Amino acid sequence: MSRTKNPQTNQTKNVRKNNRRAAKSKRIAFPVRYRLLLLACGLFLIVGFFFAARQHFASMDYSMKNSRLRKMSEELEDDKRRLLLAKEIALSPAEIKKAAQKIGFTTKTAVSSAAATVSNSIATTAKAVKTDIEPKPRVEKSEPANVVQTITEKTNELAADVKSVVKKASDAKTALDVKVKRETTQAER
Repeated sequence: MSRTKNPQTNQTKNVRKNNRRAAKSKRIAFPVRYRLLLLACGLFLIVGFFFAARQHFASMDYSMKNSRLRKMSEELEDDKRRLLLAKEIALSPAEIKKAAQKIGFTTKTAVSSAAATVSNSIATTAKAVKTDIEPKPRVEKSEPANVVQTITEKTNELAADVKSVVKKASDAKTALDVKVKRETTQAER
């Protein structure tokens, strides 16, 4: 059985080919302008995603820096409070009396004069026994003014030191605030 070419089968093949060609030509062909517009929109979308990611990570970095600066600011404020408390304690009358007693200034009261007479009697007894006990030197009447002046000077020096530390702390805080403002304005740009 040999096959002979049938003209009808040949025709059907041609019809099928023509139908395929017609289907291909019926496809919507996008003009070049639309393709370029689609490409530009896609690129714009991708660039937008990268820009948003960059801003996100920059904001995370700034928040970490901000928290570090906030901790530093709190530490400086704690130091300021501590120094102000030390200043107030140093200027209290009880501390001034303690400092005066360390220098050798004594107050005249009935108890202290009795203690002085007892210490004098102990000193004379100790000299008799030949020990090295010596009484506190008496403060002359002109010396209390000098002692008060010395205490006042020491208190003023301490107050000046506290003021300088407080000023340094406030300068450091303002410098940090300026730095944070500068970084945030740069991040907003």
